[in-house]
Amino acid sequence: MLGAVTSEPAAVQGCVVEPLGVLRYRPAASPAFAQRWRHGRGYDWARMPVVVFNEKDALQHDLLTSRGLGPPSIVHRVPTSADFNEAIRLGLGWGLLPEPQLRPDVAAGRVVVLSAREHVDVTLHWQRWRLDSPTLGRLTDAVRAAAHSALRRPRSNADPS
Repeated sequence: MLGAVTSEPAAVQGCVVEPLGVLRYRPAASPAFAQRWRHGRGYDWARMPVVVFNEKDALQHDLLTSRGLGPPSIVHRVPTSADFNEAIRLGLGWGLLPEPQLRPDVAAGRVVVLSAREHVDVTLHWQRWRLDSPTLGRLTDAVRAAAHSALRRPRSNADPS
């Protein structure tokens, strides 16, 4: 492995790390799931089943905590990106989806965003071996270009978005 995109800002031994940008996640669910868990003008966040990637995925828990809620009572672990998205589309539970993955599903009506205001931002970093190689340089350039087109710029303290 020459490099990895990670949320970890600290370089491992023998590597260098640089920030790429921010990936915004929004809470989403299938339309049928959202309708089933509707509670007044919102949703029954305290009782809705949740889909998480694995035991280290705290994004959904962080969102619930920000709402003053405890851990969910029903949690489904789906440890692959495509299957995680599919589990949400099929109504297994709600979960936080990255905006680039979420947009086509919202446009096609496969999922709905559960809250227009709530989101979780994750800063991503490019971590690569500390060696000077044309191949690694081209790979790094490609990762930077993809990040520039897909990720948000890190926000300053004055930026409320």
